Amino acid sequence: MQLLDELREEHRLVERVAGSLTRLAVRAGGGGGGVTAADVLDFVRVLRVFVGGFHHEREETTLFAALVERAEVAGDRGPLAVLVDEHRRGAAMVDELEAAAAETARAALVARRLAHHLWEHVDKEESVIFPEAAQRLV
Repeated sequence: MQLLDELREEHRLVERVAGSLTRLAVRAGGGGGGVTAADVLDFVRVLRVFVGGFHHEREETTLFAALVERAEVAGDRGPLAVLVDEHRRGAAMVDELEAAAAETARAALVARRLAHHLWEHVDKEESVIFPEAAQRLV
């Protein structure tokens, strides 16, 4: 299924962004390491535009909606509801990262937490929802 292939490719990009965010956190947590508020805000833009605005939007409006409509998967409870809630919590962490941009140590903590959230979230989608979608939406 083409949509799943595209979402998997996007997940590889999300994982790379999370890795870069972790490296930023390490540099920032070690006394700043040349990390500026502008560096942090660059990540905020990527996370909002690509991860939240593009990728999560496609998952929710296309894949998750198809699972609800065509495969009779519950959208208001169970795995889909959990994943949508995680999208919202991730967006809240991006807001928190933006608010912490000028405070290097705080930004490092938020960045590290956000990176782990992204990796765990991608793993859930890849191991639970995508295989289910591949079977039910053929």
